Amino acid sequence: MTNEETMKQLCKIIQKLHDQSSYYWKNRTNIHGEKVDGDLYDFYEDMIRNRGYWLIDDCDLKNRLRESVKPDNLELHINGITEKGQSKGRFYLPPLMEEPEFVAMLSLECNMRSGKTSVRIEMFRSFKGRPYGIGYRFEHGGHEFCHASLTNKRPDHEGGKHLDNCPEWLPTDIPRVPMRADNPVSLLMDVLISLFGTKGYSILAS
Repeated sequence: MTNEETMKQLCKIIQKLHDQSSYYWKNRTNIHGEKVDGDLYDFYEDMIRNRGYWLIDDCDLKNRLRESVKPDNLELHINGITEKGQSKGRFYLPPLMEEPEFVAMLSLECNMRSGKTSVRIEMFRSFKGRPYGIGYRFEHGGHEFCHASLTNKRPDHEGGKHLDNCPEWLPTDIPRVPMRADNPVSLLMDVLISLFGTKGYSILAS
């Protein structure tokens, strides 16, 4: 695929993922139609309403996707932060089937011209009345090989804030777990499969 085609395919999956996530949270079910635990839904609502993890605005997302596919752009940033560093809405993933006590959010930075893509997953759960988080970073380009690794904070250009109650001593450089993704689309595929399995991926990104 050309860079333009790859970006269009990536945006198509992102939009579908957002639409599906909104649908499943609204109906309080996971992708197999199983009811979401009431405590989990309350935690999800608390993250949005009281803890600053607002939902990404539908129009804002559509605008970002529309701009990213323009031939003179081919960059996509979905990270909850505006260009001026202000806090913005977060991209929530559908309720998880495994580890169902966690709420997961996605951040993505893709630059087709430089060949670099980073997908980050932040997973939060309520423990003793407080949110606890942990992060995973999936990267293609810019390193020796495509890989996944742990992370405990956001990048410096997003403020560098540590995830809520995530241990600062976590090893975030190694191990770098090798992945076979060879472009941004296959990288996002791998991320979705890691969270929802092959059946889940086929539902969310088909």
